[in-house]
Amino acid sequence: MLRNFTSIVLGISIGMVIMMLMHYLSMLFYPLPEGVSMSDTEKFNQYLETAPAGAFILALISHAIGAFTSSILSVKIACSKEWVSKNISLSIPIIIGCIFTISGYLNLNGVPHPDWFVVDLLFYFPAAYFGYKLVKRKG
Repeated sequence: MLRNFTSIVLGISIGMVIMMLMHYLSMLFYPLPEGVSMSDTEKFNQYLETAPAGAFILALISHAIGAFTSSILSVKIACSKEWVSKNISLSIPIIIGCIFTISGYLNLNGVPHPDWFVVDLLFYFPAAYFGYKLVKRKG
């Protein structure tokens, strides 16, 4: 129990960092306009209302990769030699998928997005599951 909890907390923490780094990298392709910064919520939200679709597609990819890497890291940590047991349940990617989906839902309600971006919520569970399967298949 403690092993799974610890691996999930560490995996999600690192996965969120990776996701945010990808968001910053996506700004190389879609830089913020002059005078807009992420710290100025009002101006940033105004920009998001007119942001190009490509910027949102990169955000969607960043979110899926965050859940994917969180799942990989969590399962790897839980399967490490130090923990002795290699019997990892499907609960890890399910919990990661839930946490990322809830976070994504809160983000959708707190920051302006186009209507189609709600599809983002459909990618967290499959991404977490594929990360789990990738690690489990390798052994």
